[in-house]
Amino acid sequence: MTQDRFDPHRASRRSAERQGDAVFPAVPEQNFHVRRITLIALLAAVVLPCLYVAAMAFNDLRSREADATDMTLRTVRVAEEHALKVFDMNETLDTRIVDLTEGLGDDGIRAREAAIHQKLRTMGGGYPQVAAVSIFGRDGALLVTSRFYPAPPVSIGDRDDFVGLREGRDLEHVSKVMSGHVAGEQVFNTGVERRAPDGTFAGVVSVALWPSYFDAFYRELLGGTDGLPMTMTLVRADGAVLAHYPRRPGEPNAVAADSPFAEAMKEGRRAGVTRMRSTIDGENMIVAFRHVGSYPVYVM
Repeated sequence: MTQDRFDPHRASRRSAERQGDAVFPAVPEQNFHVRRITLIALLAAVVLPCLYVAAMAFNDLRSREADATDMTLRTVRVAEEHALKVFDMNETLDTRIVDLTEGLGDDGIRAREAAIHQKLRTMGGGYPQVAAVSIFGRDGALLVTSRFYPAPPVSIGDRDDFVGLREGRDLEHVSKVMSGHVAGEQVFNTGVERRAPDGTFAGVVSVALWPSYFDAFYRELLGGTDGLPMTMTLVRADGAVLAHYPRRPGEPNAVAADSPFAEAMKEGRRAGVTRMRSTIDGENMIVAFRHVGSYPVYVM
């Protein structure tokens, strides 16, 4: 019988079996360098596309914000030019009426009420924004108006704009929105003081404007903003809202005193862009604003 060739592995196993020990398979050698490269490749395959998508989204957001800011600036510029033309026209109208009544006291204007009433109707009747043109006396009594003849017994002697003009406050050259004393309709007034020959205060010439006229203009203006959700506001320098589109229930009648726009007005800035949070729906807004000529009014 041929003798088996000596096998060291078999001998080892037999020895282990004789000793009652368990037998384990040999552990293959670990290649950690290859595994590290594989892990890095897998991470890169996941992370890099995410970074690319995030970068594209950020760039798209910046591009949209830039487009929205540009549209807002161009739109508010148009609104500022429109408001300036309206207020310049009112100033011209006020000056013509002051010239018309130059040298006349309250009694002299009342004595010529019929003729002055007709001239006021002619002067103010051709402007769709004008609700009424009125002349008030030294104590605030209505002397003559384009709306009615004879003038009703109305006095604005305690009204803020009349008192402000009498005391020389520039802000009151444009009043807040109010219910008119003459017709009872929502208006705001642009006014100038009348002076007697000796330079003392003799009364006020007032042009009442429809806020709805500005609302209608803003509706047409914002109709061409490529679908961007925009609003337009005409606001006095103290924050009082004069006109606004679109109007929604619950909107305040003044700009929040702690808003960036209110701070810009207090600082006397004539134009700019800022960010605000809407007091209506809490949305973030890009706000562009411009001061209207020399008048105490902004568009935003």
